[in-house]
Amino acid sequence: MAFYLYQHSSLQALAEKFLRLRREGTYFGSARGTRFLPDDPMQPETIVVQTYGMRIWLTQLAAQSGAVMANVNFLYVNNFIREELRRQIDDGADFQPELFSNEVMTWRILELIEQDDDSCRELTAYLEQADSEPGLRRFELASRIAATFDQYQVYLPDQLQQWRTTTPIEPQAAAWQAEIWRKLLEFQGRKLFSSADALVSFLQRRPEQVLERPPIAVFGIGSMPPFYFRVLRQLANAGDVHFFYHNPCNEYWADHPIPRKRQKGFRVDDPAEMNPLLGAYGLQGQDFFKEIMELEGTWEEPEDEEKRADRTVFQDTLLGHLQSDIVKMRTFSPDSKKTQLRLEDRSLVFHNCHTGFRQVEVLHDQLLQLFQQSHQPGMKPFYPDDILVMAPDLNSFVPAIEAVFSQGPLKNFYALSDRSLRKSNPLAEAFLAILELSGSRFECSRVLSLLDADALRNRFGFDDWAVRKLRDWVRQAYVCWGVDAKDREEVCGLPFDAFSWRHAINRLMLGIALESPANSLGGMDQVQRRQFRQSELCGRPVPEGIGRAFEGDAEHQAVDG
Repeated sequence: MAFYLYQHSSLQALAEKFLRLRREGTYFGSARGTRFLPDDPMQPETIVVQTYGMRIWLTQLAAQSGAVMANVNFLYVNNFIREELRRQIDDGADFQPELFSNEVMTWRILELIEQDDDSCRELTAYLEQADSEPGLRRFELASRIAATFDQYQVYLPDQLQQWRTTTPIEPQAAAWQAEIWRKLLEFQGRKLFSSADALVSFLQRRPEQVLERPPIAVFGIGSMPPFYFRVLRQLANAGDVHFFYHNPCNEYWADHPIPRKRQKGFRVDDPAEMNPLLGAYGLQGQDFFKEIMELEGTWEEPEDEEKRADRTVFQDTLLGHLQSDIVKMRTFSPDSKKTQLRLEDRSLVFHNCHTGFRQVEVLHDQLLQLFQQSHQPGMKPFYPDDILVMAPDLNSFVPAIEAVFSQGPLKNFYALSDRSLRKSNPLAEAFLAILELSGSRFECSRVLSLLDADALRNRFGFDDWAVRKLRDWVRQAYVCWGVDAKDREEVCGLPFDAFSWRHAINRLMLGIALESPANSLGGMDQVQRRQFRQSELCGRPVPEGIGRAFEGDAEHQAVDG
């Protein structure tokens, strides 16, 4: 039982090493007799990864190499730590980490603020500055405090455990935070055990007190919170932990200058030893590297000189030179003052696009060109599963991706991952859109966009024809925004009812009863009113349901105010 460290600057090489150990089943074969897989073949294999994309990539790479990835339990780092603490913690402790999640703590803190609890008296001066919408200001404050506590649980759990019993004297800001935290530890007359308490308590255990567990593999991690890494070290006392560390550099880079340190008077003795891309890993990456370097009692796989030399060999391209500089921690090649680039070198290309939609179009064209050129004689062919496209906010590009890629030759050859629940689940998207209506101006386009949700269509029995007719009726009734005159008065201070939803519904209902073209309302002539009365939609409680929804929202706002 030990902690095994494997590190490499190439994620591909790290994955090949991981698959080799899985195939052999033991660490270095049977030389050390350490199992890499669980002894029981029916017990799931645990692999800890950082992202969903890493999980998919590792699974595809294993399939290409002929490995079987069956009965494998992939866990994210946060989920694995939470489940392991739940298993290791004493049965007597009331451990409910879900009550200390960011979302749940927001509402619990908001309840304390609205009850004018003594723990929140320091916040009174800040809340009194709100000229309008005090409820929104209270909610935003509760959200920020909850997000701060959520970070404390990961990076400062020892401080939160101290706040459990004592109140800090200085600084003053920590005093009221400690009071609120102690209130959060109380729930329905019980004293809860938070994630921070469980984390510190587990790390304080003696090695023989740690419950035994099957081997685990942690793959592709470049950095993680220090306390999480110490949990893995503690688990190594009761089971083998195989840690595959993606180390970007072969040199000692813990003290490498980073952008935040470049202040006036800061000077680097040897500029050749400074790489801005390596410095972009930031303090978190450097601190984690120090944790790795300070490991004791760790078995690290030896590496011969030939393999080490292979780690520093890169292609003679612009991208290859950048990778070599990061691995060797330098900014230029010592052999020449300038790197001579070939005209056909397209290893690193920048495209300046004016919109996000144009970015997706250029990406689509570049991929088609890449596939076409790679299948020429003498070239290594590329396939769709060899391509990984990354974006800072993938959700904002989803409509453009579906519009561009669903119509060309790459249709059915792409997949979207790492999307939020709201964007990947249409039912959740519709539910949240309905909730957001209560705080909106009920714009016509916003309300009608709900008709695109399949769940609402099925609830009211709307097909494509019915949706088109509803949109047409709303257009003929000239609906703009606002529920009624009272709603508009709250928004802009003018109580006018024209072209609101209430006005439009009343005109549509009145149009059913009137027969004379002289009394035509909303642009609906006699033929259109006859079609409206004879339509199946007329017998459905749509207008009445919309009216009840508006009335319910008005009642909610009145109670809230």
